[in-house]
Amino acid sequence: MVGKKRKLGKVTNAKKIPTCTIGERKD
Repeated sequence: MVGKKRKLGKVTNAKKIPTCTIGERKD
């Protein structure tokens, strides 16, 4: 679930949800 959300957040939800920030921090 986290991997899927982090990949999606980097593409589209990156500007909608701060999930991209969390995913980049873990990466």
